[in-house]
Amino acid sequence: MEMESDAVLRKKQPGRILEQGMGETGLEQENPFALAGKMLSKPEPEEIGVALQERLDENGAQTGAAAGTESLAESILGASEEEEEAYADFDLPEGINIDTNILALATGKFKALGLTQEQAQGVVNLSPQITETIIQAQQKEWDNTTTRWARELREDPTLGGVNFKQTVSRAERALKRFDQGGKLKEFLVSTKAGNNPELIRFLVNVDGALAESSLRSPVAPVRRRELSDAEIFFPEQARQDALTRRRLQQG
Repeated sequence: MEMESDAVLRKKQPGRILEQGMGETGLEQENPFALAGKMLSKPEPEEIGVALQERLDENGAQTGAAAGTESLAESILGASEEEEEAYADFDLPEGINIDTNILALATGKFKALGLTQEQAQGVVNLSPQITETIIQAQQKEWDNTTTRWARELREDPTLGGVNFKQTVSRAERALKRFDQGGKLKEFLVSTKAGNNPELIRFLVNVDGALAESSLRSPVAPVRRRELSDAEIFFPEQARQDALTRRRLQQG
């Protein structure tokens, strides 16, 4: 008998061909086509149930193993990611007060860097030096600024040069006019803020405005009554007489 071709066999018995082919490669349990082949070959319902249960059991075992591995990883990572013990209260250097918000921010940085309690305390101990360094840097910056102002004032084409002495005189005159107690001048001198060219320019303009105002509205001279001899030699008696005359006029 002539052997039928593979195509004919597939057409007649598609389920068995699939079953035989996959069985030969040893992949029947690994490839879902094997299960499909069994179903196409119309096996007994009990066989289908057994095959499906085996597959489900196999998948369940793989899923369970993966879940177990995941649980193990979670337990390991969870143990490593547990919140570390909080730092104890730091001993602040004498005379140093640190704002609680700043201290909380610094503590977060200490934890991010993985510093121990001792290492973090060492950083806190440096706070006086850090503060002093910041103050010195700010003072240096201010000194450089006021020095630049003084140079710009002397080099200003309107206020400086040959006009510098007159500029200073006019600024002081305007300041004296309104700074009765002298506190503002004291502040400007002690802080060197008086070197600011724009401040001096403002005071010079104030002096100019005062001069203009006095020219436009001259103050009339006060005319004083000449005193009598009685008022000159007996001022108290003269005041009493004046009060008596006023009462008589009003009465």
